[in-house]
Amino acid sequence: MLHSIYFAVRMFIVSVVVLTVIFHYIFSASTLKDEQSKIHQTMNELSDALLELSNIIVIAKNEKLASSTPLNRRSYIYISHADTDAAVKAEKTEHLSQYKKALDGLGFITTSSISGNFMIKDWQAHSVLYRRKLEPELVSTIFDPVRCRKLNICKTKVHKYRVSYMHEDALSGNQLFTIFKGVNDHIDIGFNFHLNNNSYFDDKTIAIMPPNTKKNQKSYVISVKYSDYPDSLLFYRSEYADIADGIIVIVQIPFLYVLDIPLKFSFILSFFIAISIFYFHFIQRITSESELHKQKSMIDTLTKAYNRRYFDYYSEATSSGVLAVIDGNKIKEINDTLGHSAGDSAIKLLASSAQEAIRDEDYLIRNGGDEFIILLNDCPTIEIATEIIEKIQNKILQKSKYKKEFREHKISFAYGLTSYSAGDQYDEIIEMADFYMYEHKNK
Repeated sequence: MLHSIYFAVRMFIVSVVVLTVIFHYIFSASTLKDEQSKIHQTMNELSDALLELSNIIVIAKNEKLASSTPLNRRSYIYISHADTDAAVKAEKTEHLSQYKKALDGLGFITTSSISGNFMIKDWQAHSVLYRRKLEPELVSTIFDPVRCRKLNICKTKVHKYRVSYMHEDALSGNQLFTIFKGVNDHIDIGFNFHLNNNSYFDDKTIAIMPPNTKKNQKSYVISVKYSDYPDSLLFYRSEYADIADGIIVIVQIPFLYVLDIPLKFSFILSFFIAISIFYFHFIQRITSESELHKQKSMIDTLTKAYNRRYFDYYSEATSSGVLAVIDGNKIKEINDTLGHSAGDSAIKLLASSAQEAIRDEDYLIRNGGDEFIILLNDCPTIEIATEIIEKIQNKILQKSKYKKEFREHKISFAYGLTSYSAGDQYDEIIEMADFYMYEHKNK
């Protein structure tokens, strides 16, 4: 049992390795191609969003430059103020009013990634330009200094991009990060990238790494990680994209992601292979052990010939031939005169002589005491069988010369022969041969 389990486990491991390699070449190319396509699409959406950001800035600065920009819909936007005295006066929102006028008049380009999510913030007036009217308390939250430092969304330098940390949107509660750019000394314009708007991020997490001089990192890095797979220094492939000046997107595809489908297929198939191997190996082993036990149970311990149990397992002939019954003469006399050891030697002499005279495909069976049955399979005639019996007798005579105890008590046997065909019952054949053996003994 344990041997079969061990063998099945070994075959399971080998099967997993081999099948994983095979399925890897079958599935990994298409899996990787699909994933790269999604990555490139996502990166293009980020780039398009930044291009839109630039277009909004151009529209606000110069309406004539924006007149050639294709617009796909009209957007109405609103100026919302924080609940502060500084935001009450209209002149404080002069710049935002210019943006509103230009954008309301011309509309603006929107992409799937930032649809309705752009926002222009005036840090001096604590006001925002957005697609819907916001409550003063909400605008105050947007400009909260503690929050802006924590999320890295405070005012940025003019003409410089900044990327916020991942955070929860104050408006919708969605997870997002913000990319924004300074327009002048107190206004920046940016967009919120909502992860739930893109199915690509359903099984991924975003890590934002700001510039770090100690690590010689000069740009913001948007690192896309696969949530269901552990971080590792080893990746199947990494994708990089400079989506803007100072912003890099890195997507590292783990080995396990590419091997996921091959591993699942190979594991399932290997499991069934291992179960099948265990079953057939176990059954074969049980059958083999049963056969071995059966063989051992049919062997006579004294002569190493088959014993009478042979006919319990094989009750009828499977081929034609001649069956011989031989019965030792004066073996009892030897046993009584010289002892059991000499009697056993006489029986063993009789058996070994018979074994040497018959072929491998013939069977010698000890029927009890000094009586033996010989199955001469495919022996065509009684005459040929008689010649074999005479060979046995000659061998007994030759061997007896070298044993002192058998010189005085010569070993011989009576025999009876009868032919049989496939399907004949051994009991009936043996009974007939016994009849001829007793006739021979009486003579």
